[in-house]
Amino acid sequence: MSRLIEIDLECPSCGFGIEWPVYTSANVTLDPELRDMIFSDELNRFICSECGDVSIAGVSLMYHDMLRKFAVWFCPQGPIPEEYVKKLEDLAHRKEHMTYLAMADQTFTWEEFKEAIRDKESETAGLEGRF
Repeated sequence: MSRLIEIDLECPSCGFGIEWPVYTSANVTLDPELRDMIFSDELNRFICSECGDVSIAGVSLMYHDMLRKFAVWFCPQGPIPEEYVKKLEDLAHRKEHMTYLAMADQTFTWEEFKEAIRDKESETAGLEGRF
């Protein structure tokens, strides 16, 4: 399931603060338009109403493709905390068909994130029709 939340953001250029909607999970099987939004740099894009600066919000985001059975993390603030990884591992053990969630790659820049998604899509080409 995709998850959209409201968070307080601060413009990296001028420091202006605002509440902004961001995704923390993008399930592209259920919401395929989110994939296009990632690759057009629209998902989690923050536009400062004070100075006009445009940036990607620095929040963790999991890209999740249920049909191809892969996930990729965007982790702009560093690696995912170990306790969260443990929760994903527990979920994967309870729901065997979701083991790939516990093995999700972690990326630290937006461009790395998009490249990792492309790589996983190439590795799993053709699998989406099998489920």
